[in-house]
Amino acid sequence: MKLNVEDNLRQHSLVNDKVCINQVALSNQSGSVNFTFGYGSGIGRGGSDMTEVPMTTLDEFFTKSIDPSVQVIAVKMDVEAQEVNVMNGATQLLKNCRVKHWSIGIHIPRYKAIVEDIMQRNGYTVLQNTDKRQDHGNVEVLASC
Repeated sequence: MKLNVEDNLRQHSLVNDKVCINQVALSNQSGSVNFTFGYGSGIGRGGSDMTEVPMTTLDEFFTKSIDPSVQVIAVKMDVEAQEVNVMNGATQLLKNCRVKHWSIGIHIPRYKAIVEDIMQRNGYTVLQNTDKRQDHGNVEVLASC
C-alpha cells in the first residue's frame, strides 16, 4: 500500500481546516515539470514512473493561498534536491520574518551552506544543522527569526 500525507492525516484524525494538501512541485519558477515518484524521486530525475505536474514558487503559492497579513508559524520542506531553487523562489516569504521557523531537509551536501547563507542574509538565525541522518544520509537546517 502506498502511504502518503493524505493517508497519514486520515489515519491519525488530523483532517481539519488547518491542514491542506496541495499537489504541486515547488521550484524557482512556475509552469509544469516532469516528476517521478518513489524513493529518490523528484523533478527531472527520469524513470518510468514520470508524470507532468504543475510547478510554482513558494512566493506564488503563498500569495494565492494565505492572506498576506498572516504570519506563518513554520514551513517544513523536503524537496528532494530542489532546496536552493525553492528558496530562490521564496524571496518575499523570507522578507520581514513572514515565516517564523523553517525546517529544510538538505539532499546535496553543498546545498547546506547555500541554504544557510540565504537564511542568514534574510535575518534568520540558523539554530541547528544536523549531521547526516543515519536513515538516509541527508542533513537538516533549522532556522528561526
